[in-house]
Amino acid sequence: MTSRKLPTKEELEDAYEDIARIHAEHLVQHNVILPKRNTHKSIWLAMLHHHDRAVHKDEISEAVQREHPDAGKDQQVRHLICNRSYRGDFVFDDKGRVYAVADTTPVKRASEEVQRKILDYLKRTWDN
Repeated sequence: MTSRKLPTKEELEDAYEDIARIHAEHLVQHNVILPKRNTHKSIWLAMLHHHDRAVHKDEISEAVQREHPDAGKDQQVRHLICNRSYRGDFVFDDKGRVYAVADTTPVKRASEEVQRKILDYLKRTWDN
């Protein structure tokens, strides 16, 4: 698999705790969902948060398999953003990045601050 040393279970738990803190402070108010602890997706996030470099999906797959031996050998990390709860709300490119809003419902649910930022962005984009 990979020649790099994987973070320990404790390091991944620390990374998840930091993500949970950031989520509580900045994201929960925007209805962003945090994966439950010790799930495949929570390990994906913890791996990405733990490192200060790009992380290959094989490393993430290896970490998931260490914690969940029955997990697939090829974790599809690009699907992290393509969460089922967002399908229909956004249009994703082939790399899982949002490039269009398919439905205005998420914008309507957002805080006034986020709505203002979206409106300002649209004005800058379309007025030029």
